Amino acid sequence: MSGDRNINTGGGTYNERNINMGGGTYNEAVYGNSINIQGNFININQAISQTAVQIRDKLVNFEKQGYTPEEAQIKVADELKSQLDRPGFKQHLNQLGRYVSNEAANGVIGEIAVIGIKAVLGLIGIPLP
Repeated sequence: MSGDRNINTGGGTYNERNINMGGGTYNEAVYGNSINIQGNFININQAISQTAVQIRDKLVNFEKQGYTPEEAQIKVADELKSQLDRPGFKQHLNQLGRYVSNEAANGVIGEIAVIGIKAVLGLIGIPLP
């Protein structure tokens, strides 16, 4: 199969893309179209860096409400954990884990944010490279 496939499943869209990389094929699949953290929807079809920024902002907002950094991480982790059974969501979080493990993420979202996001991912059992 070549090219992109989009299938509307009624509850979201399943997107599949195959890219020939010359030395092999990269297969990408995303199921559904959003995740919810404390009433804020994150579109999982958007760039991973945007998801990282949204999680960072959520952590900052909880801290502004008086939560400690650890309490904020737990609150965000609980929200994410409640959605792990959604198709494609865990894959998206695994991609996020790879992203924040890359030094370039520090420059995009900041070192403190990367530390917070890694802590959140660790709390829900997402392995970091």
